[in-house]
Amino acid sequence: MIQINAMQARAARKLDLWLGSLHGIGFGDLVILRALRDAREVYRQLDLARQLHLSPSGLTRALIPLEKIHLIERERDARDARISRVRLTETGRRIVDDAEETAREACEQLFAGIPLRDLRAVAGLLDDAGSISERSSKASA
Repeated sequence: MIQINAMQARAARKLDLWLGSLHGIGFGDLVILRALRDAREVYRQLDLARQLHLSPSGLTRALIPLEKIHLIERERDARDARISRVRLTETGRRIVDDAEETAREACEQLFAGIPLRDLRAVAGLLDDAGSISERSSKASA
C-alpha cells in the first residue's frame, strides 16, 4: 500500500504541475470535472461525493474554487435546502476536455518505458483490489 500511495502521490504531483500551468486546475479537480462531464444527469452533491469516495465536506471544499472560476454551478433544491445539485458549465466542459488531453500526455511521459500490457495488468489488479475492498466494506456495514 505504501508503494502504491507513493506512486500515486508522485503522479498526482506531476499532473498537478502540468494541469495547473496549462489549465489552472489540479488533478483532483480534473477527477471531479470528468465525473460531472460523464454524468447523464445533474448530480446531487452527496451522490457525487460517494462516487468519488470523498467526504461530503471534502467535496464541498473542492467545489468552492471550481465554482468561483465558473467551471461548475451549484444550486440548492427548492424543496430541501440541505440538498445541492452540481453541474458542469460550458467553460468547465471545454477545460475538462483540454485538461484530459494534457493529463494523457503527462501520463505517457510518466510511464514511458513501461509496456502497455504491463500498465493494463496493473490497472486490472488495482480494479480487482478495489472491487474486493468495496464488497467487504458493504458486507461489514
